[in-house]
Amino acid sequence: MLAAGAAAPLYAQKHEVGLMLGVNAGPEVELRPGSLEVGSGITYVANYGVRLVGGDAAALYFEVHFAATPLQDVTSANPAVPRDYASLFLTPAFG
Repeated sequence: MLAAGAAAPLYAQKHEVGLMLGVNAGPEVELRPGSLEVGSGITYVANYGVRLVGGDAAALYFEVHFAATPLQDVTSANPAVPRDYASLFLTPAFG
């Protein structure tokens, strides 16, 4: 039996979006005179890219990468250490 097929040409997308959800595990650090433990937190990641110029061999994209961990608990015997913290990263890029 002989089967023949035709493949459609692939074209790059003009816009690309990526979403991710993960867990950020914090380290335990030994400090003098005590220890500092950073708990885990849920991390949200989003990426957006738009093709500015594109050809057959190469393309130029503008991208924005966003990552946020809204809450991570901090445990320490030192009362001056905050009890929790949040982190936010927003990074533009050309690729």
